[in-house]
Amino acid sequence: MKKVIALGLATVFSLSLTAGNGNGGANQQNWDTASTFLRFETPFQSASPERVSLFNSEDLRQKHRAQHNGDVQFIVFGGQNSNQNDAAAYYMPGGLTTLEFNASIDNLNQGTETAYTLWNGAIGGVTPAQLSGTAGAGVLGAATGTLTQYIPLTLTGNVGTTSGLLEYVNTTPATAAINNQPINSGTIPAGSLVVGTSGTTSETFNLDNLTGLINNTNSFMGNFVVDTNKNIGTMRPWNFGVGYAPDVQLNNQISESAFVSTITPELKRSYWGIGATWKQILSSKDVGFFLEVSTALQSLTMDMKLNEHVIQDLEVNPSTNASSYGETWANQGYDTGDTVPPIDMNQAFAQSAWEYGRIDGAQSVTRLADIELKLGYQFICEDNVMSNMFVGIVIPTGNKAQSKFLAEPIVGNGFHFGLLFGTTQEVQLDMGSETRWSMRSDAAFRYLFQNTQVRSFDTLSNGQWSRYMMVWENYAAEQIGELAATAGVLRNYTPGINVFTQDVNVTPRAQARINEAIVLEHGSFKAEFGWNMLIRQAEEVSLVNAWAPNNVTFVDASNNAVSMFNETRTIYNDSYQSSPVATGVAGASEALYNLVAITQSDLNIDSAASPAAFTNTPYLSLAYAFNEEKSSVFSIGASYEISATNGYINDWMLWGKFGFTF
Repeated sequence: MKKVIALGLATVFSLSLTAGNGNGGANQQNWDTASTFLRFETPFQSASPERVSLFNSEDLRQKHRAQHNGDVQFIVFGGQNSNQNDAAAYYMPGGLTTLEFNASIDNLNQGTETAYTLWNGAIGGVTPAQLSGTAGAGVLGAATGTLTQYIPLTLTGNVGTTSGLLEYVNTTPATAAINNQPINSGTIPAGSLVVGTSGTTSETFNLDNLTGLINNTNSFMGNFVVDTNKNIGTMRPWNFGVGYAPDVQLNNQISESAFVSTITPELKRSYWGIGATWKQILSSKDVGFFLEVSTALQSLTMDMKLNEHVIQDLEVNPSTNASSYGETWANQGYDTGDTVPPIDMNQAFAQSAWEYGRIDGAQSVTRLADIELKLGYQFICEDNVMSNMFVGIVIPTGNKAQSKFLAEPIVGNGFHFGLLFGTTQEVQLDMGSETRWSMRSDAAFRYLFQNTQVRSFDTLSNGQWSRYMMVWENYAAEQIGELAATAGVLRNYTPGINVFTQDVNVTPRAQARINEAIVLEHGSFKAEFGWNMLIRQAEEVSLVNAWAPNNVTFVDASNNAVSMFNETRTIYNDSYQSSPVATGVAGASEALYNLVAITQSDLNIDSAASPAAFTNTPYLSLAYAFNEEKSSVFSIGASYEISATNGYINDWMLWGKFGFTF
């Protein structure tokens, strides 16, 4: 039996070291999906290094044989993460460590030139009256026709001209003319852009990658300029309440706010705790049942810093068409409780109008973490070999995710009830008169069950951080905004983060920890070197309440005099909405609104789930046993947890432990 266990332990230990050597802790790859939540395992759980190190030893078993049937340990521990830029990048679009917020589509604010003129107004075009009338309502580039919903504009390739005629079609063949200029005869593919100069036959272009149309004038639907920005790391700050979008008031054009800044976020996760374990042997024999209970009081702090560098300050009064800066912004759906709107990204992420997803200094929580209760059975307990197994439950005592803040502190496992089972195997490799070498393996498997939490999520088609964009919460709100705009009052939006944060069902599922250790005992001195592996499944997340259709749409922020909503927006590009509000057509506006409203299939619920994880943790623990029986032990230890991706951050831990047998 000793040889079998020894061979098994040696095999598992070698595999652990091999896995750890390939992990490359200093070369993490960043998770690039801007997930909104990351679950960290609570310290001092079954089979974790700080829990098991030097708590199972031959000295203790000798005391058991002398009718010392109880083991107790107390521990003080603490640590924090390394790679703080990579830790913050988990929550950032594209897994980027630096983000730019640039209000301009040109190079006036030291930004990248992303403006491209497709249609020059001097040639002619469709007026707002034609677009909003009963004939051709919502049809860009056609003055007559019936109400039609079109696919969002996209474009690849070089259109070959900066001025010309433009039509968007999805029916074939096209036989109409724009401004008395013929369109190519024959079949025009669905979703085509037709551009040509006056007096010439138009050319047809593919629309796959056109990202937006902006800057048309109010009197004339001309001067269409494409915002070609496709860099997810360059975002438009008006989505966050900093400055003005190109058009925040219908029929009263307001120029863009001049603002440029960069952030290089850092996330510091620090913690400390006091833990205790009590193990009681229930049999007077070397083999038999035992009980074990363990828990820890823990304090956790999550400190996300944006480290913003403002390159171009926000203008105090972005436009002479607007009234005083603070008053106008109070009607744009952002922080109506503050008299002064946010002027940079630090203030934007801390604004009280956001009910969730905020960044506002360090956030801390202190409470009792999970309680583990086990019933075990010792099968073998000899001088040179030991083997046991246990089953148990995880009693949740920590806190749940509320998503009030991005990277919020969670003590425990998220208040999930769980089942666990595991085993400890130990075999002596060599025993002299003063020195013993042994190898020990601890393994624990747990399954955590479903509970309800509050999580934020993005949409699939609108991409990462779409949850932060302005929305209409329902059609009635859009109608109020439309009426307010005609009265000369700025539109009243709703921050998207307040809508895209919901109650969800969360199931963490399975997790396994394997701890392999070499233990040296020489007189009163003890040392343990080990390697710990954590393997965890990805969470399963689903909505508690079904998403209501025909409610939420993204607000249009492009300078378009007739569009109130926009299904094609992203956080970095305000694409033109191909179906603007059909004012004057009975029921048409609501029909179009419902058509582009976000459905449950549009939601990226996976963005609210913590991913699967695989970590390796080397550690070292040193101890001294005192009193005549050597039944009391002081030890200190250190570990470093390594992950190949920032889907589970690297961190170090130090601990001091006192244990005794009675």
